Amino acid sequence: MRILQLIDAFNPENYGGAGRVFFETSKQFVLSGCVVDVICRTDNPDAFKKINNINFFLFNDIQAGSLKRFVYYKKNVQSLFRLYLEQYSPDVIIMHSSVSAIGLANLLKDLKIPKIYYFHSPWHKEYEIRIRNFIAYTLNIPLSIVRKNHEDFYLNLADGFVTLSKYMRSEMLKYHKTISTKPYKILPGAADSELFYPPKDYSHKLVIRKKLNLSESKTYIIVSRRLIERTGIDLILKAFALMIKKYPDYNFENLHLIITGRGNKEVFFKKLSKDLNLDSFVLFTGYLSEENLADFYRASDLFVMPSKSLEGFGLATVEAMASGIPVIGTAIGGTKEILIQLDEKLLIQSISSEAMAEKIYFMLNQDLSEWGKKTLKFYNETFSWNKHSKDLRSFISEINNLY
Repeated sequence: MRILQLIDAFNPENYGGAGRVFFETSKQFVLSGCVVDVICRTDNPDAFKKINNINFFLFNDIQAGSLKRFVYYKKNVQSLFRLYLEQYSPDVIIMHSSVSAIGLANLLKDLKIPKIYYFHSPWHKEYEIRIRNFIAYTLNIPLSIVRKNHEDFYLNLADGFVTLSKYMRSEMLKYHKTISTKPYKILPGAADSELFYPPKDYSHKLVIRKKLNLSESKTYIIVSRRLIERTGIDLILKAFALMIKKYPDYNFENLHLIITGRGNKEVFFKKLSKDLNLDSFVLFTGYLSEENLADFYRASDLFVMPSKSLEGFGLATVEAMASGIPVIGTAIGGTKEILIQLDEKLLIQSISSEAMAEKIYFMLNQDLSEWGKKTLKFYNETFSWNKHSKDLRSFISEINNLY
């Protein structure tokens, strides 16, 4: 089977949730004997052509306004797609966003092969959430309508849909009702088992901490998120400040918060940390490679997913689980679906710093190592990229029978 994956952008050194899904499913497809090709943009198209036997057909990214980027992407995606079809005949096309297939409407219609759409998040809502200023939000309304309609158009070109959670399927149908009768599958994500695994024992954990210049004796809470509004970094910073005031008998000098990632709110969150007098408690690591992130998970004692909205699945949650540390998170979207299967006590039921502070303090008074064992057992029994990819291949076969 020859599989063509279309993804908006990919950089092997830095990729988000959709990129992880694309990359992990592609690796599994290759291991099962499939040929996997991908068309996308990147900020360094000369850096790679093949990774893990996945074939990349790339065009260079640009920094420009929305309209200019739209025209540029359309021209390059169309050109690469036509050149690709002159050489190869894919058996299935998997789209990871409407932008990834921009300008391909007529070409896709003519191809009598299964076309699967991974719905990761509503495009227009992602942009709306980033805009906090009322004037800017109002001015963005026409663009929001364009994004929604563009996404709706490409969803209607697809033969079937995949989401990582029931929540994201409901979000898809909330904004795109016309596709409600088409086939779909809910396929949970997982973690790369070669990267995300628990320390062999406590001594191994201490070795990792020494390597990362972390204290052997302190308790570390880790958050791995894009530093943007909806991911709730402000909530957990305020929760830390609340805990220090509310629980004066706890030894907070022994507690530290690690925040990994980068984003357009990084300066704001760092200033908030300083204003809350948390600089001695908080470490902002910036962007981490997958290998370094996995080490920080193994070195930590508790993971928090503080999302405010649109948490389609939360791959970081299962990566932390695979690393053998307990996880708590707000009862938003995919996080709720994951944690409620393990233990409802791990859910932060309201999106507030007060509720988060109480839940973190509750966990700090538990046996975190025992929770970590329970979490790892649950992960191993529930999540697997291998199973995800097998189920996806079965779904492709179902769609193929429609032709």
